[in-house]
Amino acid sequence: MNTIEDTKAPWRCVFCWKEPYEEYLGPLFGPFQLNEQCRAYLSHNKQLAKHYRKLIEVWLHRDCALWNNHIQMNPTTGELMQIPDACSIYLDITCSICQIPGAALACRYRNCKIRYHYPCAKMTLSCRLVEESYSVYCPKHNQINKNKSNKNRRKTMTSTNDSQEPLMT
Repeated sequence: MNTIEDTKAPWRCVFCWKEPYEEYLGPLFGPFQLNEQCRAYLSHNKQLAKHYRKLIEVWLHRDCALWNNHIQMNPTTGELMQIPDACSIYLDITCSICQIPGAALACRYRNCKIRYHYPCAKMTLSCRLVEESYSVYCPKHNQINKNKSNKNRRKTMTSTNDSQEPLMT
């Protein structure tokens, strides 16, 4: 596992550890206050540089929050909720690509153990991000899932064509 390095940037996204505007990610949103349980977890996580073990608030990229299935948005206020819980869960999970903690995306194929940060998944060739459901398929299972989808699509098209009555001319 790689460790998160201290840098001159005062804030990084707590899920992908990238700076504001790094690559295509845009600004960071926050600060979001961490609860006591999450702060205790961070302070004991030896993978994180000392600076990050002392956090009392965190920042997020919009896409890292959207693709995190634990974070929810309050429909009335638009406020992001359950961020401390998400931090406690996903900072224990390392990314299969960069080996850094915070991997919130899991391949949707049953029993697959591949995990990603959002930017790592986006940059991985043949990894498929499904925007309608905010889900991801690793390169191995992307092809399997694609083949199943095509097979189901063909069945649907065949059954639709079979049920049509012949046209009278």
